[in-house]
Amino acid sequence: MFARRSLSVKALPTTTSFVQTQLRCLHAKVDAKDIPKPTPFVPDSQTFLTLIGRKMSQHAQKIPDWNALFSLSSPQLRELGVEPARSRRYLLHWRNKFRQGSFGIGGDLTDVQDGVGELKIVEVPAASGTATLTSSPGMRKIVVNVPAGQDKPSLPLDKVRPVQGTKVIRSNLISGPYVEAIKERPGTAKIVAKDGLWEIKRGHKIDGGERRKAEVRYKRRVEERKTTRAKPENMDLDGPTNYPGALIFWAYIVAALGFTGIVLNTIRQSHQQNNGRSKITLALIILAGSSFSALSYHMLNVLILSYKQWSTNHSVPLGALIGSNRTPLHLWQWSTTSSLFQDFGEAIVATKPRYLLSSSGLWSTVAVAIYMGIEGRRRNVPNLWAFFGLLEILPTSFAQSLFYIMLCTKPQSANSNQKLLSYWPAWFSIPLLYLYSLNSALEYAGEGEKLIYTILAARILLILPLILPLSSVSTQPSGSTPQMFQHASTLRLFTFTLATQFLTQKSIGGLGSWEEMPAVLLDALNSHPAVQALSYDLMHSVVAFGYWMLRGEKVEMATKKQAQELPVKDQSSSSQKRSRGKAR
Repeated sequence: MFARRSLSVKALPTTTSFVQTQLRCLHAKVDAKDIPKPTPFVPDSQTFLTLIGRKMSQHAQKIPDWNALFSLSSPQLRELGVEPARSRRYLLHWRNKFRQGSFGIGGDLTDVQDGVGELKIVEVPAASGTATLTSSPGMRKIVVNVPAGQDKPSLPLDKVRPVQGTKVIRSNLISGPYVEAIKERPGTAKIVAKDGLWEIKRGHKIDGGERRKAEVRYKRRVEERKTTRAKPENMDLDGPTNYPGALIFWAYIVAALGFTGIVLNTIRQSHQQNNGRSKITLALIILAGSSFSALSYHMLNVLILSYKQWSTNHSVPLGALIGSNRTPLHLWQWSTTSSLFQDFGEAIVATKPRYLLSSSGLWSTVAVAIYMGIEGRRRNVPNLWAFFGLLEILPTSFAQSLFYIMLCTKPQSANSNQKLLSYWPAWFSIPLLYLYSLNSALEYAGEGEKLIYTILAARILLILPLILPLSSVSTQPSGSTPQMFQHASTLRLFTFTLATQFLTQKSIGGLGSWEEMPAVLLDALNSHPAVQALSYDLMHSVVAFGYWMLRGEKVEMATKKQAQELPVKDQSSSSQKRSRGKAR
């Protein structure tokens, strides 16, 4: 057996640990490095503190000289009153950069007088001998520092260095931050030592950091909504109130819905009275739906635009009905303090292209009113006043399409004679009075009350075709002439109306050449939703009128129906007689 030798402590390996301490270059325990020398652009501590910005120049009296500026530690600066801590860190940061020779713009200037260093574009030898558009062969242009008032640097051209942060543009301009050109000397500029020239801008948080931003903004929106609801008196509604105008506006909406319901019910009853034999053309139904959709869209845009302008003028929050920013709409205040009808009238006559498009749509209303007044009474259309009420409130095409549908439910019989209606000469006054009203509206474009009265007079003229008397002078068989020329008297009045409208449009002028007119009218069409409402309504009206005039109206042959009904009656009577005989 071998004896186990005991190990002594000395035989064990030593465990010596080396702890290395890492210190930041700006830490308070780090010994101050060598003090750099002042430069021509930064000759003293006052200039240094002024250049680095962030209001550090206010501490210039606390730092006695240049040596103290680069030797004081952070605790010593705190004792001197350099606060807050971020200002001391900023000063230590720039001290370290200056020691390393990292200056801001102008820090490397050698010829400086009263804090101003002049710059000049000169040509120096280049490594490449190729000529360019802006320099001579073997030369290149750089920006150098020159003594004040001179054009050449103090050093030889082969030893000068370009000023950091500057460059040459367009061969004769000096570009760089805070570089100011000298107008009296082309190709020369200057750099002036001023407060914040070397400042590193501090970033700032808007509504907190990334995590708190959404929460802060949400709470602010909630608070704004509460303030708006709790204090409606903060709104600037000192303007005059117009309660009659507001009542007329809301009555317009109610009347439009009421007249539409009456007209649709009249069409339904007329269709049922004919036992469904009258066929309503699908094209007219599509035109009526398209007209109502376009009208609703553009008139809604008119109301939205008016509300936005009103809310801006009266310092009222815009409001929203849906979404997280739901706020109430002040519709009643808007209707009582806004001038909706006046704004609508001024919008359609503001320029000549707008007036051309709008007046064309208004002239179509007159033509349709005359046609409805004559044809409606000739066909004995029930509730004709409701059609005129709808035509009075809304633009033309919707009431026009519904009137055509109503005529489809009242077919003409082949063996009946049509009445030829004549009208008094007073009917020709309708287009002439309407022409005068439209021309007056263009003249009163800048006068609010006169423009409103003129538009009101033009709307009243649309009722005349409903109340002016008509008389029957003769009759003629139905279907003897095409539908377009069935009523010569109506055609003459309609032609007179179109001629008056043509003279109105021709007298406008100032729309440019024929090549430029489409672009001018297109710009006017997209300039305001009121013009769009009347223009697109005119398009629907023209399409509906063309379709109605070119379609072939089917007439019912009453004689054939009677002939078909007679055999049925004979058969039924004979069967009844046979049943009676058997019963006996």
